[in-house]
Amino acid sequence: MQYVILSKNIKTGIPGDDTQKDSDISKYYELGWEVVGSRLDFIAMTQGAALDLPAISPDTTAVTIEDRMFMYTKFHKNVISYEKFKSMNISEENIIHDFAKFHASTTAMKGKKFLDQSDNNKYYRYKQDKDLIFNGFDLKGSPSPKNKFIVMCIRRRDWCKDRNSHIPFWKNLVDKLRSEYEIYVVGKNNEEFCSSNSITYISKLRDYVALIKNNNCAGLIAQSTGTALLGLMSSESNIYYIDNTKVSNLYGDGAIWGGKPIHFFTKGLYPYYDLSDKTIENIIGRIKNV
Repeated sequence: MQYVILSKNIKTGIPGDDTQKDSDISKYYELGWEVVGSRLDFIAMTQGAALDLPAISPDTTAVTIEDRMFMYTKFHKNVISYEKFKSMNISEENIIHDFAKFHASTTAMKGKKFLDQSDNNKYYRYKQDKDLIFNGFDLKGSPSPKNKFIVMCIRRRDWCKDRNSHIPFWKNLVDKLRSEYEIYVVGKNNEEFCSSNSITYISKLRDYVALIKNNNCAGLIAQSTGTALLGLMSSESNIYYIDNTKVSNLYGDGAIWGGKPIHFFTKGLYPYYDLSDKTIENIIGRIKNV
């Protein structure tokens, strides 16, 4: 049996305090790196067409963090968790490629090589792989709300605190939207925020993707983070993108910064670069006028 390692979590940080997480991606493979890097390359590899990477057969086993397995199980039959893989003592010779170890070879780092410059800098396999990239998620068992709702991606990490969401701004949004919409929040360390505001915390990535593909989703309001990148690649709802920390470049060609190569969403993208009352009014106005 041969294996491709798509992500691993040797080091996950201390719950409630991930300041000790170092920059070695081979120990902690961020969600953003996987969705714009190894997942895109893996899909191309299954089609025999990835840049500088080997084609793989249906019998190859894909290895990823357990919560991310749903991103592959719909179209690839052999997918196991990295937690299980660690217990199997697989020899190096059976590992075709380890994206977390050789992260510089992921699509996210290939720059202009994977851009179709003749088609508005789209991903170079946009047409061939679009359906698998956009719809290749196993969403069985996810919630399907019957009423209109809003999904929020809130970043609340101890690592790189300067990138975090400004919580008073998000609470203001919640307060102004909660009377008309159910509200769901995704993002590590937001459990208490959701509990204190009587809104729903999304603990599984699978459920998050299912919600932003649901017809009753009135909008995805996202801070610049890994879940926002996943939203850019899979959302069937309008995206209201909060980038007050200026860490994204939505109209550039860098995948990891939310650029054009990963724009697979089907509706509108509305970026906001400040946390003013005017921004809140604009977001709410757009949501209500859809």
